[in-house]
Amino acid sequence: MVLNFKYEKAVSLEHAVELLQDNKHAYILSGGTNILLKIKHGQLRPGLLISVNGLKSLTEISVKEGYIHIGSCVKINDLLKSDVLEQNVPLLQKAAKEIASPEIRNMATIGGNICSVGANCGACGLPGCKALSGGGVKACKYASSADLITPLMVLDAGLLLVSGQGERRISVQDFISVDRKINLLPGELLKEIYFKERKIGSWGYSRLSTSKAMGTTVISAAVRLDKDKDNVISRLSLALGGAFAKPVQVSDISQLVKGRPIDNNLIEDITAKAIEQLSYIDNLEMSLSYRKHMTGVLINEAIQQALGVQS
Repeated sequence: MVLNFKYEKAVSLEHAVELLQDNKHAYILSGGTNILLKIKHGQLRPGLLISVNGLKSLTEISVKEGYIHIGSCVKINDLLKSDVLEQNVPLLQKAAKEIASPEIRNMATIGGNICSVGANCGACGLPGCKALSGGGVKACKYASSADLITPLMVLDAGLLLVSGQGERRISVQDFISVDRKINLLPGELLKEIYFKERKIGSWGYSRLSTSKAMGTTVISAAVRLDKDKDNVISRLSLALGGAFAKPVQVSDISQLVKGRPIDNNLIEDITAKAIEQLSYIDNLEMSLSYRKHMTGVLINEAIQQALGVQS
């Protein structure tokens, strides 16, 4: 089946916003690694694709007034090359390095990764997938959440959205809703991701995937540790993503951590608190009991990395 749609390259951010506003079935095209597959598989039927590739305001990484700003069209590989991120938030680079293959990282963008919260259908590679046959079917129910969501959650990152009505700011956590939908209003596009510049603190990231190369994330755990002037841990932030109804920044951890050394007992308590807040979805390859066990393993690994015990 041949799909007919229009294509237009935006010459400015304002032009892109205008095109979105004037065309009901318009979609933003940046790296294209996700949206083109959705079109191919019949999950998406656009009337207009608006290319925003090359817009300078969307492709820069900068530091302004104590905040790091990342344009939504920054390529994943450019995240890995950024001195700003290496010096401030190597956690984001560690997660980015796990995404797909070098070829895909050279095309995919941070904004596309965030806005395409569910992985493409067919990621399992199993025969008989109805999503791969086209026909406008729903996305695969086994899809995992985007890889960069969890590190951005522990960074307390915000998103700047723009439309014909102006700007809107929202936290990464509030941007993602249940069943991997996003809080993006009609006519809006993601302009940038921003978070506080941090040259202190430590980080950890651990991931379980269906395969080492090009595997779909089943569980990912991101940790941020902050210490006070006496080198005592003042905050532990933990986010979990993957095969869940929604990525979660685990709440109420501060009460568990306060006044306690980070040992196996504390990590077990943190894991139990996390599992209470997670909504596991079906998975074709790994049982629920195994995934719950591995949740604890990954949390422990990420915390140990943040403590400097393991790399």
